[in-house]
Amino acid sequence: MTENLTSAPRRSALSPRRAIVLVISLAPLVILVAAALSLAAQLGPTVATHWSALGRPDGYSGTWSSFAVVTTIVAPLTVAVWILLFAAHSRALARLWVGMCVLVAALLALTWLVTAAATVSAPRPQDAVLGWGLALLLAALPLGALAFWLVDGSDIRPPSERSVAPLPLLPGERVAWIGRTGSTLFRAIGAVVVVGGLVLGVVLATAADATVGVVVIVITLVAGFSALALADATLSIDERGLRLVSSAFRIPLFRVPLAQVTDVVVETIDPLRWGGWGLRFSGAGRAYVTGRAEGIVVGRAHGVPTAITIPGAADAAAVLEALIRR
Repeated sequence: MTENLTSAPRRSALSPRRAIVLVISLAPLVILVAAALSLAAQLGPTVATHWSALGRPDGYSGTWSSFAVVTTIVAPLTVAVWILLFAAHSRALARLWVGMCVLVAALLALTWLVTAAATVSAPRPQDAVLGWGLALLLAALPLGALAFWLVDGSDIRPPSERSVAPLPLLPGERVAWIGRTGSTLFRAIGAVVVVGGLVLGVVLATAADATVGVVVIVITLVAGFSALALADATLSIDERGLRLVSSAFRIPLFRVPLAQVTDVVVETIDPLRWGGWGLRFSGAGRAYVTGRAEGIVVGRAHGVPTAITIPGAADAAAVLEALIRR
């Protein structure tokens, strides 16, 4: 009696151009945090946020509440850039949206910086003057344009689906397959959310309200570690069936007993078909999707199909098909 064990290689889709765009997309968050830390000691509870045609402030907002609002907009825009870079259905469309997300995030971050700096420079918020600080907002335009230019706008190949031949097995022979899948994007999102949440929480706790800071830290830690738990998964296929677990925390994600498996095909997994990226539950079925990539789609006798993007999908499908036919 023998046992065959194969392991799928791991691949990265991080090109130099994408790496530069990722760095550019972080610039607005870096601007916000740097501005908050450098101006915190000089800022009061109120900042001027709007000026009339005469150049006099006519709108005001809470200093740290406005910072929190801007940050909660800029952070999702940053995450959206990463998702578009690695998992967008159309690269041409992704190119446009990446540029727009970076432009809007940079504009919001620079606006908060300019208004905070103008308020600090004046004796009181009512006397704040924008001056040449307004010209700084123009820096958002080349930042968004650079991100747009760096993104590859070529089309992605259409989805494909194919059956695979079962792995030949001798009578009584045992076979198993183990592979790992994951996403650099998910790992980066989890790390940024954890680190960014800690920084934001400390800033808010120090400069505004300690309770708000603690709440922000707790929420971001939960969200960040949830992303990290889904960033790397291990798929195993054997006589018991198919199992997908979190590699870092060993949390079960999917389990399909062999008796329930009806068929398996190799397919280019489209995130839009399965409800998006990550761990998904939609009308199409259950899915673990790290991007538009090759994976397996497993039919079930009772329940919706299960889709998993995985390197070495053909080998995994061949093993599972052999076990089904046995």
